[in-house]
Amino acid sequence: MSPVLLMNLRSPLQVTQRSPLAKRSFACINECVSQIQDGALRNVTRSMIVNPAPTIMSYYLGQPDRQDALFKDLKDKNLLAADVTRGQLFPPCKSADTPAQPMQSAPGSDYNSHHSYPGGLCAHTATNLRHAIDYKHTYER
Repeated sequence: MSPVLLMNLRSPLQVTQRSPLAKRSFACINECVSQIQDGALRNVTRSMIVNPAPTIMSYYLGQPDRQDALFKDLKDKNLLAADVTRGQLFPPCKSADTPAQPMQSAPGSDYNSHHSYPGGLCAHTATNLRHAIDYKHTYER
């Protein structure tokens, strides 16, 4: 193994475009979405995959009182781990209309867990979809 200059590293999207696992996983997700029979649900789901913008943040961006209220409510109901901070609940977000990155290049976890590589979110999602379909077939019999 030889060192690589940072400027020569591929972007996460370039990595996933060359990854058979990432390509198969993204194709699996799109195939599952195409099978959703309810047209409105299919369209909304597809739009979330094509443009995974954090739209829920439009309610919270620049609104510290709203952020504090939600943080307190979740803490009071023991829905957050004791060590979670408000900053962790609301990570940096520049725009509620712009995705941080495309879905196909997003990691599926932080660097301390599984699926932390570019395309990990698609691998994780495709695996869960396959399991859900298998469960459905099991209980239909």
